[in-house]
Amino acid sequence: MNLIRQLAEPAPALGKLIGVPSLPPHFLSRTERLTALRDALRADLDRPVVITGAAARVGMHGMGGIGKSVLAATLSRDRKVREAFPDGIVWVGLGPLPTVADLQRRVHKDLGGDGAFQTEHEGRVKLRDILKDKGVLLILDDVWRRADVDWFDVLGPRCRAMITTRDAGLLTSLGGVHHQVELLTDAEALNLLAQAAGVELDELPSEAADLIAECGRLPLAVALCGGLIRHGFAWAKVLEQLRTSRIDRIKDPHAAKVEHENIWNAIDASVKFLSADEQARFLELAVFPPDEATPIAALRTL
Repeated sequence: MNLIRQLAEPAPALGKLIGVPSLPPHFLSRTERLTALRDALRADLDRPVVITGAAARVGMHGMGGIGKSVLAATLSRDRKVREAFPDGIVWVGLGPLPTVADLQRRVHKDLGGDGAFQTEHEGRVKLRDILKDKGVLLILDDVWRRADVDWFDVLGPRCRAMITTRDAGLLTSLGGVHHQVELLTDAEALNLLAQAAGVELDELPSEAADLIAECGRLPLAVALCGGLIRHGFAWAKVLEQLRTSRIDRIKDPHAAKVEHENIWNAIDASVKFLSADEQARFLELAVFPPDEATPIAALRTL
């Protein structure tokens, strides 16, 4: 009888994915980490306890290229997460220089508002008003400054925020639940490399372990190199190019760890495998701003 009753009940509404990026073609599902994050997001949502402020935030921190955004995008697609936030999962890509008011307007319109405000202060008030009775998960991706998070301190009692950042100290200042995204294990890195390269795990050559070491077990670097293999470049050639790509002259505020150089080296190696004409076309794509939609027609033209 219980089974009949359960089958007769309507399925819970699933929150719409709003602005959530697609998953990469080859990604490694890290089940334990996803389960911990999902439990943190859903904590107390099913109980009559009002959670606001810092306690409503879940943060992920780790170096660039380690997979924070992919984990967040994967979690967004989890059925239990979408059931917990029936009014939507909203993705906001911040980055180093966000135009906060524009992002606030976009979110306000996505949630059914008119986006009719000019300043960040007005936007925060409007967003608080529209979220006060909704169940929404707000994902603030690639946060660089505490002040940018404060402009989205707009959560109602049934809302939660997930924040991804390279800066562990930023999350400490915000409070809430924190999770550190670790490097891949050797086994995970080899599995991702095999997927990206389009070969079976037991068919990986001896160069695979050396390539993993050069990539520092970073998911982005491993996937880039695997993609080169999939496109027909020899293992030994990719490894050689990776070892000769040393672009430590490029620095950013988070480049204190040597692993960041591994990402730049993998990107540099992948670009150098392009023809001269393809490299020129690739460079032209730099005219498009990050974290904004790019017209398909423009990309096709280039």
